[in-house]
Amino acid sequence: MARVSDNRRVARNLMWMLIDRDWSQTRLVRESGLAQSTVNAVCNARSMPSVRTLRRLKETLGCTWEELLD
Repeated sequence: MARVSDNRRVARNLMWMLIDRDWSQTRLVRESGLAQSTVNAVCNARSMPSVRTLRRLKETLGCTWEELLD
C-alpha cells in the first residue's frame, strides 16, 4: 500500500516538472490523454497513481522513473 509521503513525493516531482516545462495541468491533460480528474488528483497528492498512469506521465514528460518517483 502506498504511503501518504509517496503521494506527496510524486506530486512534488510532477509539479516541478510542469514548472520546468512551463506547462499547466491542462496542457499535461491534453498531451497525455489522461483525465483532468486524474492529473488533478496526482498533482494534489490525493491519490497514488496507477502504474499505467505513471507510465503515461513518464512518457509524456520524457522523464526517468527516478525523476518521477524519487
